[in-house]
Amino acid sequence: MMPVILTLLFCNLLGQQNTVLEVGSTNLRVASGDSCSGRVELYHRGEWGTVCGDGWDLNDAKAVCRFLDCGFAKSVEKSSSRFGKGTGTVWLSRVNCTGNEKSLAQCPKSEFGKTPDCDHEKDAGVECAGKSGITNLRLVNGSTSCSGRVEVLHNNQWRTLCDEGWDLNDAKVVCQSLGCGEALSAERGARFGQGTGQIWLNEVQCNGTESSIMNCLKSEFGIAPNCDHGKEAGVVCSAVRLVNGDGRCAGRVEIQYRGEWGSVCSDSWGLEDADVVCRELGCGAAESAPHGAVYGQGRGPIFLDDVDCTGRETALVQCPSRGWTTHNCSHRNDASVVCSLSVVSASVLVPIVASGVTAGALVILGILVTVFIVRRNKKRKKEAQEVKNTIYSTGKPAEEVKETGFYNGSPACDEQIYANTMYQESEQEDCIYQNYRY
Repeated sequence: MMPVILTLLFCNLLGQQNTVLEVGSTNLRVASGDSCSGRVELYHRGEWGTVCGDGWDLNDAKAVCRFLDCGFAKSVEKSSSRFGKGTGTVWLSRVNCTGNEKSLAQCPKSEFGKTPDCDHEKDAGVECAGKSGITNLRLVNGSTSCSGRVEVLHNNQWRTLCDEGWDLNDAKVVCQSLGCGEALSAERGARFGQGTGQIWLNEVQCNGTESSIMNCLKSEFGIAPNCDHGKEAGVVCSAVRLVNGDGRCAGRVEIQYRGEWGSVCSDSWGLEDADVVCRELGCGAAESAPHGAVYGQGRGPIFLDDVDCTGRETALVQCPSRGWTTHNCSHRNDASVVCSLSVVSASVLVPIVASGVTAGALVILGILVTVFIVRRNKKRKKEAQEVKNTIYSTGKPAEEVKETGFYNGSPACDEQIYANTMYQESEQEDCIYQNYRY
């Protein structure tokens, strides 16, 4: 009896000091998402509670995803903005996993219930790859979790794919399987560096609709005899999303970096930048590029600032900027986008289709709408530049420009420009340019 008591006392002491508590299968869950993504919740002392997002990163998410048998960790959420606020106690904070643990129980962390700086605004979340055949696929050495060298798991070993015949349809299946959106390119020639070990699958032939790369095999799964590591396949998938808008083609711009979603600063944000985002998402042309967090302020990091696209790039990550995480912004300056396909909504198209209009007519209508939007945006940009030149190049007072009718800004912007000298000239210029265009 005495050894049992001593063992229980020792375990209790260990749990209080280091919170190395064995978390059973019913004591860890994700909520407000699906079976492999959501707000992280722990059951402790008869109560479900949450985990604080302070210090929460991809290594911590790996432990959760591995414990839930949900594949690899795709992204993390450090606040409740995506999966909502939990209830009850915030049980843990400052979780510090290395990425190799099998559960949160093995990670250093705060003492249970000792989270004075946290509330449910900071509830942590995870997005795991999932259970349905996705756990055998990953991307390596990319700038985001949605780009990199393609690797598949076979007999408990990760192996690369040969790039012979590798094309955009193959990349589409990989991107869709990983929940990474549209396939931007199918990379060949080991663009993301060379892997190690054996190379698998030298005859992949997808049509782009398959649910898994394993459904695209022309030959038996095995070693590719005619390939070397200089001929490995890779993909670049979209790592951009629009949030808080009406549909997927309008909202605050967020980009994924190292498994985490963050916002983009609106300094120098314009239609060329918005065009790249809309095209990357398959949402048509840019209708507008609002500044000032018009779709709400983000809660995560700000990843990009001073983005300067030409408009010809296929992905936002290809545009020049200050570099990852380098900025002088707050979330009041979060950039947003409204794409043309958000304007022509399903509520408009469905009745048209139901009335018997042919697909060809819809295509022509779409082309005409796109041409109209592009021409109008060019006209707006030209007019905006004329306003800027009138005020700042010729020295003409802003009040005089306003009286002549050149300026059609919003009331909020009027107040910023005309109230007094509280605002710097650069801020006034940005406000004029931004509001006049939209």
